[in-house]
Parts: sequence; C-alpha cells; structure tokens
Amino acid sequence: MILHRAKERLEARGVEARISPSLTVALPLFRGGADESRDQLQDLWARLLAAAMDPSKTDYVRVRSFEALEKLDPPDARVLACLPSQGGGINHGQQNEMAGELGLSRDEVDVSVGNLLRVELASDPHGAFVTLTALGREFLRAVQD
Repeated sequence: MILHRAKERLEARGVEARISPSLTVALPLFRGGADESRDQLQDLWARLLAAAMDPSKTDYVRVRSFEALEKLDPPDARVLACLPSQGGGINHGQQNEMAGELGLSRDEVDVSVGNLLRVELASDPHGAFVTLTALGREFLRAVQD
C-alpha cells in the first residue's frame, strides 16, 4: 500500500529518475507503513518512502525520522504540519488558535506538542515558544511535496 502511494507521489511530482533506497532505509519504511492502520500516518510513511526514492530528497530521509514517526498519533502529525505556517513555532497562547484551526481541543494540541517534544521533532528551550528542531525541519522537507 505505501509503495503504491509513494509511486503516486513521485508521479505527481514528475520524478522519473528514481533511486532504490538502501535496505537500511527501505525495510523500516515498509515495516512502519505495514504496521500502521491510520490513514494519515500511512500517508507519512508513503511520503518518506517517496522521498527515499527521489534523488532530490533522499538526503532528508533519516532513520531518526522513522523512530519519531512510529511514536506519532494523527493529531501530532497535524500539529507538526501546522508549525511552519506559524513561523516555525508557536507560543503557548497561540495553541488555542492552532486548536481552532485544526479542529482539535486545546488538550489535544497540548498532548501533541508534548509528544513532538518527546520525539525531538520540536523543542521548547525557554518554556514559552515551541519550535521545530533541525530534525523536525528535515522531516517536513522529506514529506512535503
């Protein structure tokens, strides 16, 4: 399923010269995608696989991304995707606004932010402003079209 979705992504981006990812990349991607039943997260696995097969994106695909994705829930993925539109980060007061934009409760956003911090896709070094980490930015570069 994720291979089919990855190929669709590559075709949509017009990538014709595909590369075969190494087994150290391909196996965790297939395993993670096969173990995931939630559509939004399956899509992220497929996007990572597509990036691994795209010569212009393959360097953004990191094993740590797989480890983080295995620990995400769908609301976490939605919050993560929303952070760049917030200038790369949000202060704690903006979490109410983000919740409204995403159709989530403030508690759901808070739990998702906590999880993004735990998997190191986001950081909150001063306890007042959640930002993407370098890993979070690389992850988003890999999965965005």
